[in-house]
Amino acid sequence: MWLLVVGLEPAALVWLPVWLGGAVLVDDLVIVPVVFLVGWVLNRRLGGSAALGFVRTGLLYGGLTSLIAIALLLRQGKGANPTVLPRDYVRDWFLLEATIALSAVIAYRLHRRRRGPRPDGQ
Repeated sequence: MWLLVVGLEPAALVWLPVWLGGAVLVDDLVIVPVVFLVGWVLNRRLGGSAALGFVRTGLLYGGLTSLIAIALLLRQGKGANPTVLPRDYVRDWFLLEATIALSAVIAYRLHRRRRGPRPDGQ
């Protein structure tokens, strides 16, 4: 705590609670309802299907990697130091998310192939 107080300028210390409060509001008023809506739609569309587990797992990993990457994605603004952040993190994040989605699709396809044809012809 002491390092936070002595390491930040007074103006930054004033904006810190505002930023944290905004993060809580965005989480509670935007992210949580969107997650519940996506979950509800997925359950209505894929309920009882083996694909639901693969979609949920892909979304979980995508969300976790996005949560970890958000600091780098937001920091890469105009004032970013190119020696500290030399990579294009937005492009890399998109590639990571695409890789996660493709992995979920491949895993589902392998699961269906390994399981064989279903008795009801599907």
